Amino acid sequence: MKSDNLLLSLVAAIAIGLVQMFVMIHFWNGMTLYVQHVPWLVANGVTGSSLKALLFVFDTAINLLLCLPAAFGLCALRPQRLAIYLAAAVIPGFLWQYRLFFSDSALFDNWKIFIPGVLVAALTLPFAVLVVRLLASRRAT
Repeated sequence: MKSDNLLLSLVAAIAIGLVQMFVMIHFWNGMTLYVQHVPWLVANGVTGSSLKALLFVFDTAINLLLCLPAAFGLCALRPQRLAIYLAAAVIPGFLWQYRLFFSDSALFDNWKIFIPGVLVAALTLPFAVLVVRLLASRRAT
């Protein structure tokens, strides 16, 4: 009976992760069409490393907000096995997002440019779960 619950929870975690990935992809596609924050920053003198750092912080904050509903869903599954569910939620979407990187050897030459995106893709949902758990523990006390 417990293995059935574990299997259903793993399937639910994978579904939550995939839905979260598609929500984020569609959000960022719409964001690039309707919000022109990069040209605005460049027009106001933000360029170079400061532009990259500011965009990384901005993108991470937006992704964290977008991951909060999925984090609530994952925390509702079974908190004692949260690491397993986080892996099940993050890994399929991560592999899908970076499938071209893994299949095209020419991209390996410039692997350093992928580090910020990889960090955001792999760590945003776990950080959102951490935030949800901290908020839940504060609320319980």
